[in-house]
Amino acid sequence: MIITFMAVNFIMLAKVGGGGEKWFLSPRDAYIENKFGAGNFYLFWVWSISLFMIYILYTRKPTSLRELLKISPYVLFCLAISYFTGSKQNILIIVLIIIFYYSHFIKQIKLSKFALIGVSLLSLFLAIQLIQGTTNNIFGALAYFDYFQKTIDFVGNYDKVGPKLGESFLSSFWGYIPRFIDPDKPVIYGQLMIQEALYPGAADQGYYPAFSSWSFLYLDFEWVGVMLSGLFVGFMSWSAYEFFRRNPNSVFAFSMAAQATITMYMVPLHGELYLVAWFIMQRIMLAPTFRRKNNFSENLA
Repeated sequence: MIITFMAVNFIMLAKVGGGGEKWFLSPRDAYIENKFGAGNFYLFWVWSISLFMIYILYTRKPTSLRELLKISPYVLFCLAISYFTGSKQNILIIVLIIIFYYSHFIKQIKLSKFALIGVSLLSLFLAIQLIQGTTNNIFGALAYFDYFQKTIDFVGNYDKVGPKLGESFLSSFWGYIPRFIDPDKPVIYGQLMIQEALYPGAADQGYYPAFSSWSFLYLDFEWVGVMLSGLFVGFMSWSAYEFFRRNPNSVFAFSMAAQATITMYMVPLHGELYLVAWFIMQRIMLAPTFRRKNNFSENLA
């Protein structure tokens, strides 16, 4: 069922977004040019990839590094599909989920090894940029992190942009409405209001510079918005992780902890509705499998 859900959302993304075979031939270009207007399908597509990885981990339940290596074909499968999402982040999320599982169910990772993992992930991140053609040299890859500078530029020019006093936050809810349902949906809403103010007309040319995730709440209420966003998102992430700690054998708890803590920062304060819908869909998709396992265990008893 997970594979079917994954395929359906990809097909809808390719059709509604107009990317078609571009997602296979040039996934990075498709990500930049054909994701907007079909972002709902894209989001559920990439989340279903990580759910499949979690499903494999919980059904195979590896308890040693040797057993973990036995599921490497599934890991490679998820990494390969993640490459075609056009986003480096989705590839790294698969790696982070495996690290999350390993540290909780196989062996606790020492701080020194975490540092080594961090360096390895950074190297992987830079390598993916070269492979995807985002840049053609290491200096260009490092310049990818210019969203820090763009955020600084935004804060420095705040008096020319804000405050919006809630307009940015409220308009961000347009993100829940697919453009094929409402063709008149605004092109500029939420955080894109920052982009339009600093880079007029950039969205029309397919240029979407990145800013820190808290920027659009700063646009509304300055530091108060950032503080409220941090408290809310931090509490949600902490709650998901604590729920997992109390229910370590629940695949749903593991999924909530792994995905919510990784994903929450991308959808601060309003995108949690997507996560709620997603967790409901996960329960629906996984329930038949784990119901069969429970029935099988009861019959053996």
